[in-house]
Amino acid sequence: MKITIFLRIGVVLFLFFTMASCQGKFMSDQGRVVAEEKRIALQQEGSESGSWQGKKDLTVNYTATRNQDILQMAGDILLKKHKKLVSFQFSLVLIDADGQILDIVPVTTAGGRQKIEQIAFSREVTLPPGTSYFTFTYDGTTSGIGQGGSPKSFWSGHW
Repeated sequence: MKITIFLRIGVVLFLFFTMASCQGKFMSDQGRVVAEEKRIALQQEGSESGSWQGKKDLTVNYTATRNQDILQMAGDILLKKHKKLVSFQFSLVLIDADGQILDIVPVTTAGGRQKIEQIAFSREVTLPPGTSYFTFTYDGTTSGIGQGGSPKSFWSGHW
């Protein structure tokens, strides 16, 4: 009987810490200030298209369409210099007028050790009150060609 109680407590603690760790770095970035030069102004209504450069890893061509508090974000991610994409996570960062991160919304993922040069995405988001700007963030891992290809990580998000 004592073993099952300790086992249950252990399982609950394990699940709690596992779920907490899955929140990752992005959840801890809420409230951080994004540098002014990294913010993209969000129109009050209508569509706008643009291009965003993520370090030297990728370029994002996007169209943002806002209708009141709904934002439709669509576009293409053009990856550079990568052999095989092991994993990739791309997110939309929503920012208030003071530059503070309000929310980070997952947009798309990719991987599977495939050579990927372009990823199309489309995501509809309900904007938190006070959203004035946005930017993007991503992280991923690539590997070289062949069995001995060493993994390399890449990411953005250093506000």
